[in-house]
Amino acid sequence: MRTVHLTCFDAFGSLRDNPTRWLVASLSPPPGWRAVKTVLPTSYSRVSREINRIFGQRPEAVVMFGYTGQTDRLRLEHVARNRDGSRHPDNDGRLGGPVILSGAPAAYRATVGLMPLLAALHTRHVPFTYSIDAGDYVCNHSYFLALDRTRSEHPAVPCLFIHIPIPRTSAQRSQIRRGAAIALECVLRAAAESARTTAGARA
Repeated sequence: MRTVHLTCFDAFGSLRDNPTRWLVASLSPPPGWRAVKTVLPTSYSRVSREINRIFGQRPEAVVMFGYTGQTDRLRLEHVARNRDGSRHPDNDGRLGGPVILSGAPAAYRATVGLMPLLAALHTRHVPFTYSIDAGDYVCNHSYFLALDRTRSEHPAVPCLFIHIPIPRTSAQRSQIRRGAAIALECVLRAAAESARTTAGARA
């Protein structure tokens, strides 16, 4: 059985309950997949250890979720950048550094093509947006570390980060969950196609 890792974050700052915890707990992969769910710490140093642990288990796919107050819908993150810049300390009271990984590129792109996912969300009338900057806090930090690790695998592990808001209504909550389920479906389809292509190349 193939494994997908789903990650969310603990609470931080004035946020008492991170909505990503509810979302990840509600998601289930399709038959043939099992989900390993991890609550990541909002800590630059500790999240690094968690990312290493996750990729040490050789996942076939990784879908990461984080909270942002800058959108009212799913926000698909196409790019993670090799820098921290937030003036807000993490849960350990520490600020990030100017560079996440010395010697690494300035940015990494998601290892999942976004066009099929954007089309699926549009077709199913799920409100969404996407960005080319995952921010300057621990979300971007963890995403950059994950994308760096995906490139140590051949082929690269499909990995995508999605930001969500706090749902204010039951309808918004339902839309967010439905959109996240569609995103998970698309990432796992990409992982399966990648595995078939690799198997065919080896045959």
